[in-house]
Amino acid sequence: MSFVRGRAELAASLAGGNVNELRREIRLAEEQVSLWPNTTGSSVVSVDSGRVFNDVLASSYLQLQRFQNKPGHCKPRIDGDVNAMAHVRSIANLRRDACPHISEAFCDEDIDEIDMARMAAMHTQGHANCSSFVSLAQNPSRLLVSEDDGRKGAKAIARKAKELHTYTVPSVAAWPTKKIEDVLARGKDLGDPKLRKWLSGTPTKETEVLFLGSNLDHYRTASEPNPYRPRASE
Repeated sequence: MSFVRGRAELAASLAGGNVNELRREIRLAEEQVSLWPNTTGSSVVSVDSGRVFNDVLASSYLQLQRFQNKPGHCKPRIDGDVNAMAHVRSIANLRRDACPHISEAFCDEDIDEIDMARMAAMHTQGHANCSSFVSLAQNPSRLLVSEDDGRKGAKAIARKAKELHTYTVPSVAAWPTKKIEDVLARGKDLGDPKLRKWLSGTPTKETEVLFLGSNLDHYRTASEPNPYRPRASE
C-alpha cells in the first residue's frame, strides 16, 4: 500500500497529473505490486486503490471553480506557454541553487517565489493583465455577495459569465491567500508590507485561489451553464 500511495503522491506533487493521470498511476503501481510475493509466499497483494485515490485527492489536490464565457477562457495574460509544473520546478530550482533574489519583479525570465507572491498579490488587486495567474474560487456562490460590485468586479463576473467550470488542480500549483501572505513575509522590499496589508483585508467570503500556469484546462473535471446567471426574463 505504501508503494502505491507514494507513486500516487509523486504523480500529484512532481508530475502534476490530473485526476485521470492519478488514477492511471495508481493502477500501474497496483499492477506492479501484484507481481511481488508477500511474506506468505503468495503473489497476491491486496491494495485498496480506491482509498489511495481518495486520500491523495484530498491531501494533494484542490477542487476549484471558475466563471467563464468559453471553455478556453482559462489562460493567464502572460506566460501563456508555461505550464503549472514548469513554474513549480523553476521556483524549486531557484530555491535549491540559492540564487540571489531578483529585485526587479517581472523583468527577468527567472522569477523567484517571493516575486511570484508579489505578482499574485497584485493580481488580487486587479492587475491581471501582467499576471501569470488565473483566478478561481473554492465556493463560487460567495462571489454573489462580494463587496467587489464594480462593473468588472467579482459580483458582476458571477452574474454575467455564461459558464461555470470545475477544476481539480494539484495543490503545489495553487496559491490561496494564506500561501501568498506567508511567502511575502520573507520579502524585504518596501512595498511588501503594503501588499500583505492588502491581502489581510481581502474578503475571505470570496474564497479566491490563484492557479499558476497556462494549462488550467488540463485539470478541468466538469462544466455547466452558469447557474447564477439571471434569466433573460429576470
